[in-house]
Amino acid sequence: MANQQMNGVDILVRNWAELTFTPLTPVIHGGLLEDDPLSPIETYPFEHTYTIAQTAGSSRTSAFLSFKLDNQDQMLVIWVSMVPGVGIFPREQELNDELLEKLSDPESSAKAHGFDTLTLWDVKIPEGVKPIWILAAVQIDDQATDDSHPYALSMTGNVGVEVFIRDPELYARSLEVVEDVGEDAPWPYKIAAGPGQQVGQPAHENITLAALIQSGFIKPTTYNDVIGGFSLKIGDPDTWEFIRGVFWNDDPACALFNDDTNNNGNFAWGADWGSGFKFNFGVFRDNIIRRSHFGDLQFLHAMGSKVGESPSITRRNILLWLEVMYKLACGNQGISWNDRIDSKLGALFNDNTSPQGSSTFRALILGKTTRYTNVLLDRRAIGSCFHVIQDSYALGHCLRRVENRHQMVWADYKAPGAVAWVTGFFKKAPKIVSFPADSPGRFKEILNFHSYEGQSERHDMYDIVQKGTSLDASNVNSFNTLLGARDAIDKCSELVKFWQSRASWDDVVRPYFEEVFALSPQATPSNNKVDEDI
Repeated sequence: MANQQMNGVDILVRNWAELTFTPLTPVIHGGLLEDDPLSPIETYPFEHTYTIAQTAGSSRTSAFLSFKLDNQDQMLVIWVSMVPGVGIFPREQELNDELLEKLSDPESSAKAHGFDTLTLWDVKIPEGVKPIWILAAVQIDDQATDDSHPYALSMTGNVGVEVFIRDPELYARSLEVVEDVGEDAPWPYKIAAGPGQQVGQPAHENITLAALIQSGFIKPTTYNDVIGGFSLKIGDPDTWEFIRGVFWNDDPACALFNDDTNNNGNFAWGADWGSGFKFNFGVFRDNIIRRSHFGDLQFLHAMGSKVGESPSITRRNILLWLEVMYKLACGNQGISWNDRIDSKLGALFNDNTSPQGSSTFRALILGKTTRYTNVLLDRRAIGSCFHVIQDSYALGHCLRRVENRHQMVWADYKAPGAVAWVTGFFKKAPKIVSFPADSPGRFKEILNFHSYEGQSERHDMYDIVQKGTSLDASNVNSFNTLLGARDAIDKCSELVKFWQSRASWDDVVRPYFEEVFALSPQATPSNNKVDEDI
């Protein structure tokens, strides 16, 4: 192992002379500004070291960036990997090849070795000790290779690492909510944020592939094949365009992706997205990410914009969005991608929104990722429709009439191992709505569009694939235990057929969606319940 000076940063290198790091100044950003939450307003002059670790007998490598914390026997460690991890460790912790081997084991969890996507750091300030949320963002240049294995990267170009901290009081307030399980704010982000993301199995993505396969539009495949395994390149970019559309409803600013000319799956690991939603949900009222999850665009998730909203208003917004996206996808039904957004959605986008109403539909869907040369906007539009349909069959989003209610049971919730918010909160597993594996639940008219704000953590239990379930996009029966998935697959599959034939919106597709989103005569205004009224 040799010590080298690269760009003014001490780097410990083991058989990997090509890898360089671009140090960013300041390395750690602090504070919270309304105009720019990521502005560097304070620099923490911690001693930091890059340590390069390499798997045995391989050119595959990863890196650790460590900061010695002031007046403590601890260090903050950033694991520079496919999904960056952060953790607080004793200073004597060795950051070496052995640790990398453990982290690179697909059977092991990064959390078991002290790394997570977020970590809590107790910072000493004059008033005492304050907890701070820490998130790492890693930027890898276009020279990065595909030769990688789970989580560890094979890198030949420059790598930049930034560490963001968030307002202590905001985090403290969130802790007060988390500690009260009944008032826990849900984490509405359901998509997998890149290769290796440990959030169970990606439900939206697999339902989408199952619908495309069932419709005959694509041949049998797997999510892993489409995303390219643990590669840095998407395996099936054209099919991935549908999933980019599905992502859009959760990430309408496209902040989860780097603006890459040749790669439509170059993940930005969520730093920008987090600033728009996770860390600043109470600051940017007009932020489009926040609007889609907690504001007037919640219909993108088949939800009411606020508690008390009339179900007819929510339904009207859903049908309007589906109409615009479907017509854009077809390309021959009176709307083009270069039309102004406010030509059809003027009630939602104006001079004071971002994007503005004068922007084009193309700009709306592409967000900040405008450079990709092989974008298929029609598929992204259909993907956005998929998301609305799929969410409408998720119990945390919509309460529908249960067709086979006689088969419904309350069963123990089997939390995925990576869902840490469940572990420790319950002495025994909570009960959730379930159906026999050979008789999936079937759902009909809508009784209530829920609203995110104020919902309990039970919302997430119906969005995440439970432990012991293995989704196979080529086998619809594998979705039987994911509540609402079978209906969602069927409805999305029909939409694909309509789109392929360019069926008329007015004559065919509108009546179809009016039935899919039919309101029960007993439908009630939006509430923040989950399964209490089923």
